Amino acid sequence: MVTSSAQQLADLLKRRGEVPIEHGMATLLESIAGGNPISADITVGAVRQLSDEERVLLGTPLLADVHRREGLLTCAADLPVAFVTALMVTSRVPGSARPALGITPNGYVQQTPPNGQARPPLGHALQGLGITREQLSAAATPGHPDETDSEIAVRSTARLWTPSGWPLALLTERVYARFLAAYPPPWPLAYPMARTT
Repeated sequence: MVTSSAQQLADLLKRRGEVPIEHGMATLLESIAGGNPISADITVGAVRQLSDEERVLLGTPLLADVHRREGLLTCAADLPVAFVTALMVTSRVPGSARPALGITPNGYVQQTPPNGQARPPLGHALQGLGITREQLSAAATPGHPDETDSEIAVRSTARLWTPSGWPLALLTERVYARFLAAYPPPWPLAYPMARTT
């Protein structure tokens, strides 16, 4: 059964169009959670292959230049919020964001964060750099558990763009029903709706 919370979130995402990364998914989820910070447990790895669609959406990058970031977002009391995956074109990441994302000056991606630091959500690391988020799809998806045995409420896909017009990353986000049940609408959204394209 599709809950009204899931449908409202899917509709909200579909209406967003293209927004600054500062208004990305992590910020939206923090706003839904009443300002409670969202933490991330992110792993990074190489990508073995890309589908034809992924290659086109990312602007046909070299496979060796694409890395996968994925992990669980949580908030208060370790409540699972969402599972996120990003296919990121490393060479297009602005230089000032590279240290936070574990990217060395020569483009190598560190598998383990230095000094035991947690990796930030991608949107947090890219704030203030002119990156935009284009919402590609969003749908309420009732009754589908994932590998964490949490029921998925909403599936979302988006693409990040650099200020120079190159695709930076493809995002897939699975927002959990438990999170939406803990923080039902009406939501105190921290920013106005963006323009649609």
